[in-house]
Amino acid sequence: MNLTTKKIIVLLILVVLISLGLKLYYIDFSLPYNSDNLGFILRGFSHLNGDFNQTPDKGIAWSLFIFPFFNLVESDNLLDYSNLVRIISLAVSSASIPMMYILGRRFFERKYSLVAACLFAFEPHLNYYSGIGLAEPLYILAIILTFYFVISNNAKMIIPALMTSSIIWWTRINGLVIIMLTTIVFFIIHKRNPKNIKFYLLGLALFFLIISPMLIQRDLQSGDPLYFWYNDKIFLDNYDELVSDNFNKNGSAFNYIEKNGIFSFTERFIFQGIGNSIEILFKLSLPYLIILVPFGILFSFIGFNKKIELFLNELPFRIANLNTSQTLVIFPVFLFLLSMATIWIMNSGFNPFIYYRF
Repeated sequence: MNLTTKKIIVLLILVVLISLGLKLYYIDFSLPYNSDNLGFILRGFSHLNGDFNQTPDKGIAWSLFIFPFFNLVESDNLLDYSNLVRIISLAVSSASIPMMYILGRRFFERKYSLVAACLFAFEPHLNYYSGIGLAEPLYILAIILTFYFVISNNAKMIIPALMTSSIIWWTRINGLVIIMLTTIVFFIIHKRNPKNIKFYLLGLALFFLIISPMLIQRDLQSGDPLYFWYNDKIFLDNYDELVSDNFNKNGSAFNYIEKNGIFSFTERFIFQGIGNSIEILFKLSLPYLIILVPFGILFSFIGFNKKIELFLNELPFRIANLNTSQTLVIFPVFLFLLSMATIWIMNSGFNPFIYYRF
């Protein structure tokens, strides 16, 4: 099948429309938000009034992104603003679908890149989260953009890659890990070529320029530009201490080890943490990812493509940075692995080296 650019555009529009229908299935427009998503709306109202204080447990990028649209609504009804945020979230999530195709073209032929975009568009977990008003759609879109730029053979693309990395950190507190991944992948691709260092340094300067308002504001609020909610809670003993503000918290690793011992620390925060992450990834892999992702990993390593190798190399770093609500960002990796398995199924024979024609 000869997929021209015109056909690809038509097919992508069709995929986006079908995906939008699936996303709408999960949304109840008759109920206002009442949880974390309500917090983003309230912070959006604060921004309208000139208050840009940050909460210690949430990134500020999503509320900054949505609050200008509040000027389009003149209402005293929270439901109207909730539905507006739902529409914005759906738009951002839908915009990620063609970006997933464009990212796929870094690795696959047109038809297989379209497969990757379809898998991304129809994944039920992503469709559910796209309409609940949280920051995930913006977070995932920024991640896709970052890796699209960083895997380019053009070293200058590290500049926009680092700029979008800063947006990731604005969106989620632990997005700082992306700057490390971006740096690692860049230097693997470009082999520490001295000529490319200047592009990296320029991108890094822009990275710090973009995140500086967030860090300055946090420093003004808490006296520490890197202070976040879990700084003094992450290694607490029990859930009551985690959620309560009445405890004198000292949630450092050293404090936990002093109270409970190194073996308890290792069991709880390393082995149990790894087990919980595997369990969450298993559940999110259902229904079809759990079947085809292992095959995708196998064929990735059999029929090597250097960029695919780099994409897989950063998988452990991502998993190490995930918790339950953040595991969704692993889906771009999962869907590429799933695409690898789909390529194997769509081709005849068992010779893996026919899959890569770049």
